[in-house]
Amino acid sequence: MVPYEPELIQGVKTSSPLTDNEEENKVAIARYIVENMDPDTFYILGPGTTTKAIADLLGVEKTLLGVDIIKNGKIVARDVGEREILKQ
Repeated sequence: MVPYEPELIQGVKTSSPLTDNEEENKVAIARYIVENMDPDTFYILGPGTTTKAIADLLGVEKTLLGVDIIKNGKIVARDVGEREILKQ
């Protein structure tokens, strides 16, 4: 719950149907990221469909809304917050 002030509240996100071109763009972005990942480096994947495409390409399970940490192509921490991120 938040105070209701229409001029100060961001509108809700709505899903839109993906076109083939948008899906291809996500896969291209994911492929580029995966191909350029450095070994022994932690990567934080936030929520969203583009980061889900990265996880799919790596073959790791990722929720659409979770924040996960990946290292060497594997999930090392799932659904993390600030504390868990800073521990890595």
